Amino acid sequence: MSLTAPPLLAARNVTFAYGSSKAIFSAASVEIRQGTFNCIVGESGIGKTTLLKLLYGQIEPQNGHVLLSDVPLSKFSQREMQMYRRICGVIFQDSFMIPGLSIRENISLPSILNNSYNDDVRGAIYSLSEQLGIQNIMEEFPGNISVGERQRAGIVRAAVAKPAIIFADEPTGSLDEDNKIKCFYMLHQMTTRGATIVCATHDFEIVHWAKPNTIAIRSGKCVVSPPLA
Repeated sequence: MSLTAPPLLAARNVTFAYGSSKAIFSAASVEIRQGTFNCIVGESGIGKTTLLKLLYGQIEPQNGHVLLSDVPLSKFSQREMQMYRRICGVIFQDSFMIPGLSIRENISLPSILNNSYNDDVRGAIYSLSEQLGIQNIMEEFPGNISVGERQRAGIVRAAVAKPAIIFADEPTGSLDEDNKIKCFYMLHQMTTRGATIVCATHDFEIVHWAKPNTIAIRSGKCVVSPPLA
């Protein structure tokens, strides 16, 4: 992709604060290009989840703009915003599983609601659950499995529909080192087919292993660094 093309996602001079508290972002800017792996890094409370929510359109900046292919999200109609969110997968810090549904049903639900559940999705559920080692818990209910297993199920749920963009909020926070690497490897594989990954994490060891673009939040600004050599 040419570097002269507009970035897939961008924040331009964004300012955001919760209520009357000090601004988390003050005229902050960042660009995210298609097919790249990006990690937002920093300690807890610095604004990693807030930046994800801004880029996803869950919250709006008080000043500045968030853009998709150079078009401000603030200009999107309700239908256009729904279409944007349909091309996104979201991995929540808390897996947000519905207690009365099995793990397989929880993973399948977004595709069913979007009328996109088909043989390809069923095949992806099988292969991704096997890749992340949860194939044997698919008929269990969320309350009967571990936090780490629920977290891996949440990653599969976000990935099965082959979204164009995945937003991941601390996706490996409850996982051991082996499973962290498996999950980041799977996300890396998705970039080879053009998917864009935006991940918030405080796990610098896994960032060093994955070698993504890093977005550090410092004094209300975004500082981007290319992958480590």
